[in-house]
Amino acid sequence: MESLQRMEGSDILPLAPLGPLEVSELLALLLEEVEPEELDTLGVRIHAITQGNPLFIVEILKLFHSQGLLRPMGRRK
Repeated sequence: MESLQRMEGSDILPLAPLGPLEVSELLALLLEEVEPEELDTLGVRIHAITQGNPLFIVEILKLFHSQGLLRPMGRRK
């Protein structure tokens, strides 16, 4: 980390976890068409599991998809 801070033009950018609404927005981008009520419910649940960590959210969605629980955008027939 210190070597990155010494690089010219580098800045530290603190990142905060996503909130439940932001998680729902991310899910809306990543998942097939989901009803808004379901999306909000799923967003709250995913937020509780991941504490708003975007990388963890994507990994959880991959796990759910691999188990046949979710489908990504563009796969529904």
